[in-house]
Order: sequence, then structure tokens, then C-alpha cells
Amino acid sequence: MEFLSLLLYFFTINTMPLRAVFGTNTILSFQINDKEWKNLKNSPERKKLVMPCCGERAIPKSSPLGTKFFSHHRRSPNCTSPPESKEHLFLKSIIAKSAMEAGWNTTTEYPGTSKDGESWVADVYCTKGNAQVALEVQLTKQDISEFKRRQNRYKRSGVRCAWFIPERHLLSLRNSPRKSLPIFGIKNHSGATPSPESSDFSVMVEKLIQDLLSGKIQFQDDPEETDIHYFYDQCRRCKKTNKLPCGWSCEIFGENIKSMHNCSTVLREILRTVGNRNLRSRGINEIASHPNLRGNAPGFPYCATCIHCGLPLANSYLYKKLERRNGGEINIAFESFVTGRCNGRWDYIESKD
Repeated sequence: MEFLSLLLYFFTINTMPLRAVFGTNTILSFQINDKEWKNLKNSPERKKLVMPCCGERAIPKSSPLGTKFFSHHRRSPNCTSPPESKEHLFLKSIIAKSAMEAGWNTTTEYPGTSKDGESWVADVYCTKGNAQVALEVQLTKQDISEFKRRQNRYKRSGVRCAWFIPERHLLSLRNSPRKSLPIFGIKNHSGATPSPESSDFSVMVEKLIQDLLSGKIQFQDDPEETDIHYFYDQCRRCKKTNKLPCGWSCEIFGENIKSMHNCSTVLREILRTVGNRNLRSRGINEIASHPNLRGNAPGFPYCATCIHCGLPLANSYLYKKLERRNGGEINIAFESFVTGRCNGRWDYIESKD
């Protein structure tokens, strides 16, 4: 008997939508103030409230955290509404209310179907014009592959989705931030404090939602830059000044010419990473393979060519020039090139005001 009582409690209390139906109208619990909620609980009309998930009678209640919700009077065996903890309900209510205050048409426990027929139910579903956004609360631990699977289901439905998970779970995911899968950490969501906080930004969850939906928080790509090191020289044929490349660096990585054999290896990497078109655009000598050029080590054919007359500049010549660096006759400069993208991040965009 005790087991049956616990089972009944689990189904009637822990299955807690924020939405109920009254005739042709939808009632959202987070829109109702305390006085109206108390009146609803005592009104004879409450018996006409039904659950949107299964059509059973809905009972207006309040969770231990003070969250207003609707509970099944008697759970239908055909109901597919999943159990929810009081913490999940608390956070979902805050997110839904914040989305509505941001000017979005908002509902909860919204059912949908992808174009290939796969069903889903969004914790919080928001629309504005043609835009559709799902805001999902995921307090239990979930593997990154499951995030991707569910995110892809929303994508096939034409719905963008952002996820809100406990800070400790975000750290355990070990997943680089990505534009296609927005996941934000939440702390203090147990209800012990007035409002949960974002672990990504120093803001309450209410502001996080409003700023996210208003476009103030966007995915920022970080450019990956490669510096090409060079020094000024004078071509012995055309007598014009050119820039001789002699090394590269990217953040803490890089390589400079240290020997005549090493010249070809370094120059080939510069050519691969930056390319002659970019080198020329900054006035730096191009790089080409000259396997039979006197002054290039056998099997190490890459060398610079004068940007003005095309004369191949043998690596023996380049290395001898660099040996004079210790004497102070050569000053090394550099040009920066965007050569890729680093792992981006979700961040506040700078105001244009």
C-alpha cells in the first residue's frame, strides 16, 4: 500500500505542466498572479480545466518552491507527458515568463513534429513572426550525442533550440561551444535563491533569456591569425627592395629558419598556410619550388622569389642574410594573416549605439 501511495504521488505531483486548457482558451500558470491563482483554485470553474497532454482534468497547484502548475486529477494510461522535478518546473516557469516579457509569443509543453515525422515536445516554445525557438531545460545528465540528436530533430522541424543545463554538467560535457548547439550553464536553480543565475555570464536567468532572444548574445567566431616573419632586402638583379619571408607563428606555435636545410621546410609551411596571393598582397616575396637551383639543398627545393622581377633567391643566400641578424644588421618584422577560425563562443555583442 505504501508503494502504491508513492507511485501515485510520483505521477500526480511530478508530472507538472505549466499549461492547461479551459474550453477554447489556453491558461499559462506563469502569467497568473498569486491572487488570481488562489481564486482559480477555489472557483467551481476549475473543474473545467483539462490537461493538454491527455484531456484529463487539470488541478491547479503550487510546488514546494512556489511555482504554479497543473497536475493530473487522474493520470490517463495513454498520457505521454514526462515526469518533471520541482527544480525543472521552477526553471521552466522562469524561462517561459522571461521569454514572454521579451516580446515573444510563448507557450510551454508544446508538441511538434519534424518533417520526417518524428515527434517532440518543447519545454518552452516561442514564436515571433516566422521565427520559432525552443528553450529546453535539461537538469539530468545527458550525453553530447543525445543533445545533437535532439537538436537535429528541432532543426528538421525549422525550430532553433537553446539548452539550459546545470553548471556541473556543462563542465563534464567537455564540448567546445558551437553555433549549431547553444548550451548554457545554470547555477543556483534549486529554488534556494530568488532566481537562478547564468554560469556563462554574470546575469540572472531572466536577463539571459531576454538578451538571448533579443539578439544581444550571439555566437562570436574567433579568427585564427598566423604571423609571417620577414626582413627587408635588396634584389641583386632588379635592385628593388623586397621582403624576404623567414618564419611564421600562430599563438604559441611557430618556426623560424635555423639552418639552410630548414629554409625550405619553413617556406613550404608558409606557402601552405598563407598562400602566394596573400603574401603578394602584403608585398612579401612569393615562394616556389626550384629543385635544381644552385644554393638550395638537395631534396629541399622551396625558396623565395623576388616580388618585382621573379628572381629565385637561393636558400643559401637567405640563410647567410639571417646569420647577420645577431650582428644587428637585420630587423625582423611581421604581417598577420587570418588563416582560419578558432573555437568560437557565445558572448554579448558590442553595442553600436
